[in-house]
Amino acid sequence: MVVRVRSEAEFEQLLSRHEWVVVDFWAEWCPPCIVFEPVFEDVSKEFPGVVFARVNVDEVPRLASRYSVMAIPMVLLFHKGNPVDGFLGYKDHKALRAFLSQHISGKGNYTA
Repeated sequence: MVVRVRSEAEFEQLLSRHEWVVVDFWAEWCPPCIVFEPVFEDVSKEFPGVVFARVNVDEVPRLASRYSVMAIPMVLLFHKGNPVDGFLGYKDHKALRAFLSQHISGKGNYTA
């Protein structure tokens, strides 16, 4: 399941309550963001120990600014509230799994 973050307070709660959080910064007017959405949703089901969240940069622009999101889609991975890695642009299922698995061990139920 993917959580849609609608405020900075919601975002802070997610980061403080969960060890691993993956955040997709996106916008409705961004075609690559729309194409990436089902990939993000599908892969979220394979990592039950990780919280997947989406932040619409038009709805919560201060979060985008805080993390220097200048282009979208942009994905950031947080561990214990701190950003540890990220990427810009579309990734397919395999590439997103690989990105996550290089950081997160034992949190997914996927097979390579």
